[in-house]
Amino acid sequence: MFLHAIGFGIVTAAVMALAAVGFTVQFGVTNILNLAYGDVMTASAFVAYASSSAGLNPWWGMVVGGLFGAVFSVLLNRFLYTPFIRRGARLFTMIIVTIAAALILQNCLQAIFGPDSFSAHISAGATVRVLGMVFTATQLILIAIAAVALAALHGLLRYTRLGKAMRATAQDPEAVFKLVAAWQAVDCDELMLLPCGTEPDQVDLLADALAACLS
Repeated sequence: MFLHAIGFGIVTAAVMALAAVGFTVQFGVTNILNLAYGDVMTASAFVAYASSSAGLNPWWGMVVGGLFGAVFSVLLNRFLYTPFIRRGARLFTMIIVTIAAALILQNCLQAIFGPDSFSAHISAGATVRVLGMVFTATQLILIAIAAVALAALHGLLRYTRLGKAMRATAQDPEAVFKLVAAWQAVDCDELMLLPCGTEPDQVDLLADALAACLS
C-alpha cells in the first residue's frame, strides 16, 4: 500500500507541478499575485469537460480547455489587470482585484454548471508496474506530458529571446525598461523590449497565456 500511495503521489505531483510552475511564471513576469489563477484552471476544466461531453475525444478536450485558459488569461490581463496597473495600483491593490475576479468567476461557473461535481471518463488502459508501484497507461501518459511540458518551458526560458526577456523582466523590470528605452531613445511607454518587436505588455500577455496553458 505504501508503494501504491507513492505512485499516486507521483501522478498528483506531476499535475500540480504544472499548475505551480504556471502560477510562478505569471507572478514572476507580471508581478501580479493572481489569486484567480485556480478559478481560471477550473473554468478551463469545465470547458474541457463540456467539449468531451459534446463528443470530442477527452484528450483533445484537454487541449481545448488549455487554449481557452490561455485566451481567457490574456483577456483578463489586458482588460482588467493592466488598466489598474497603468493607474498606479500596487501589489496589495492588485491582490484585491484578483480576489474580486476569482469571486466573480466562481459565481459565474456555479450559475452555469450548478453546485454538483463532474468527472470526465477516460479509459485507464493497461496496468504497468514500475519499481513495485502500479500505474495505469493513462497515468504514465499524464506524467510524460508533465515532464515534456516542464522541459519545454525550461528550454524556452533558457535558450530563446522571449524566455530571456521574461527572466530579465522578472528579475528587474524597471532596469530592463530604462536600459532598452535609453538604448533606443524612445519613451518608456513606447519602448521595444526585444529587437524582434515584442513590447513589454506583450511579454506579460505571453507569460499569462503560457501560465494558463500549463494549468
